[in-house]
Amino acid sequence: MNNLLIGNGLNNRLNINELSNERIFSRFQKNIERYSPIFQALFSVEINECVAQMICGNNHKENIEGLAKNLHQYIINKSKFEDKNNEDRLRTIIKNIGILSIFFDNNGKISLVYDVSKMINIDKYDNVFSLNYMEVWDDKKRAIYLHGEVGLGSLPDIRNMYLIEESLLINPQYKSAVEEMDRNDNLGIKINSHGIIMTPEDVEKKDLTEVTGLLPGEDLFPAVDLYPKDKQPLYEKLSEIDSLDIYGVSPQGDRSLIEKIRTIPKVTVFVRDLNGKTAKEWEKQLKDCIFQVKSVEEF
Repeated sequence: MNNLLIGNGLNNRLNINELSNERIFSRFQKNIERYSPIFQALFSVEINECVAQMICGNNHKENIEGLAKNLHQYIINKSKFEDKNNEDRLRTIIKNIGILSIFFDNNGKISLVYDVSKMINIDKYDNVFSLNYMEVWDDKKRAIYLHGEVGLGSLPDIRNMYLIEESLLINPQYKSAVEEMDRNDNLGIKINSHGIIMTPEDVEKKDLTEVTGLLPGEDLFPAVDLYPKDKQPLYEKLSEIDSLDIYGVSPQGDRSLIEKIRTIPKVTVFVRDLNGKTAKEWEKQLKDCIFQVKSVEEF
């Protein structure tokens, strides 16, 4: 069987401007300031415009997980919490901000118009695995989402919306902060993001409670918003294949993914520039495997 793995590089090829790192960067910076009441209520950390700019830095091409890492480290350093409860809450809130920043601006859902003429040929593949959270081209529902799918169709298209984690609303501090945000002309929309795997760059995906599950432990404390979570296998579907073509995926991404790719008998990576940095990094990552790096023109 023929198998393909795609990442955000495909969105760039399709000229979906609103999904560029620069646009997501801008929305993320604004959103972390909007979520300040929640950070204040749960972690005693205030984020104003200047702090938001400092957290995001000047690299406007930073990916969403890099931005999430900056925010994650800032909150941890300022709040100095050490228990797993707050760590789990923080990662969930950052995930909500990440989803919001990818797919929504102040006016509602972003424009997902794409250049059909730039679409790659996926018809020759039996399986199309995606690291994205939705695929604009996927009207036949072919994509297999390894990090979970954001069901944009089930979410409203309204101004000034933001995402609320439904399971956290039982926490009185979180609920109070949400009510404050709503008073400031925001409109909270409830979601359950447990099936979505999005993490700060400094956290291994394989260590997330969404992946490992959440059971009683010495570093957990009784809390109204603490509940068990089932395990969610990570990249398990890639264990069932013996060949894989890769397009638009960073070789510097999740280590768990790179480790899984190394176990696949035959791997072909398509890149724009065979002499470029991306090609060389893939060669470095896969040096102990049977692989090929080819020009995207051969795709």
